[in-house]
Amino acid sequence: MDTASVLITVLEANNGAPIWIKPSSNINSMTVDENMYLGVEVGQVQAVDNDTGSNGIVKYGFMVDGEFVQETDDFKISQTTGMITAKRIFDRETEDSYTLQVVARDSGNPVMESTRFITVYVGDQGDNQPEFPTDS
Repeated sequence: MDTASVLITVLEANNGAPIWIKPSSNINSMTVDENMYLGVEVGQVQAVDNDTGSNGIVKYGFMVDGEFVQETDDFKISQTTGMITAKRIFDRETEDSYTLQVVARDSGNPVMESTRFITVYVGDQGDNQPEFPTDS
């Protein structure tokens, strides 16, 4: 009777999408004051993926028109740290809030992702002169 030794290697599967740590729920907001400088830090998101290897590497982005991107017209997100920064100087009297769809995506095959919606409120800095009503 012949015998043979067989070595079987079990590879890690991409078992799940990233899990949000911050924000932990889909109801979340951040605030950025108006008239701040370009690149001001608005806030940071964080997710973890319990898979090993590339399946567990999380990358951050925004979902805009069905595309995974690092920048919108108004905001930028670090792919590695999840830090959201401003690409413009905000004016509360022009726009008082923005809604972002933030994505945490793993590097597995197939790619798995999870999303959060964040409302960014623009804080008022009292940059307008007071106006007094006039009597006719």
